[in-house]
Amino acid sequence: MPLSAEPMTRAKALLYIIAPRLSLSNPDPSHIAISPSDLALRSIATRNTRLTLARTTLPPYSFRIAIRRTIVTAAMSNLNLINEIKVDHDNMRDLLDRFKDAHQKRNDALCTDIANTIIHEAAVHSDAEEMSIYTMMDQHGMHSTAEQDRNEHQQVKQLMANLDSHGISTVGLDEYAKRVVEACELFLRHADEEEKEQLPRLVEALSDNDQAKAVNDFLRARELAPTRPHPAAPQSGGIAQKTMGAVGKAADVAMDKTRHFVELRHHHREVHAA
Repeated sequence: MPLSAEPMTRAKALLYIIAPRLSLSNPDPSHIAISPSDLALRSIATRNTRLTLARTTLPPYSFRIAIRRTIVTAAMSNLNLINEIKVDHDNMRDLLDRFKDAHQKRNDALCTDIANTIIHEAAVHSDAEEMSIYTMMDQHGMHSTAEQDRNEHQQVKQLMANLDSHGISTVGLDEYAKRVVEACELFLRHADEEEKEQLPRLVEALSDNDQAKAVNDFLRARELAPTRPHPAAPQSGGIAQKTMGAVGKAADVAMDKTRHFVELRHHHREVHAA
């Protein structure tokens, strides 16, 4: 490969050449989030090892920095905000289908477990978006959209709070099922609008780095969010919501220990280190 080639591609090729110098135990692209198609660079790197090293004036430390920047950039370019938000939306779609099936089979216990999971996931998702995505919308000329979304979240939280406090033993299976479907359908109408119109607009306004930050902010916010609905809590995404969320989550976690949940079928990527 000529040394005048595009720097990112050349750096990937150099990875195979200098891996021993950097003590990289596994220079395989799958290990460092580089596309498997880059495996072809092995042969290119091998053919040009002597020429490349002979012409390279960078000291080993600079090599290390260049390669690590290449790896980080490649990994960040794979972060997709819409996909991460859609994980939660798809889980809700799946949970609703499973709830309807359990209701049809008159399985009260399974309906309760699925409903517990629906309430949990809706609470975490809503607060996480408010603490991350909607504040980013505010910063990118989408304040009215963010306010609309906060209002819709408030409606979902109220319906979920009703489910949380009035179970099957209180209202009966059929009435409870009706309320679960109503709450989930409201959530999913909101989700459809986000996926089809709002999030694409936001992503279009973001650089790759900003999108990567948005993904990580959202995933971290999920870890901080309360796990039950709190309609009276702030929704601004600021310090008040984060503080109230931390207080509420402690009680929520204690309550969760007394409940049963079902497994989710869609999963988020790991949170990247700050």
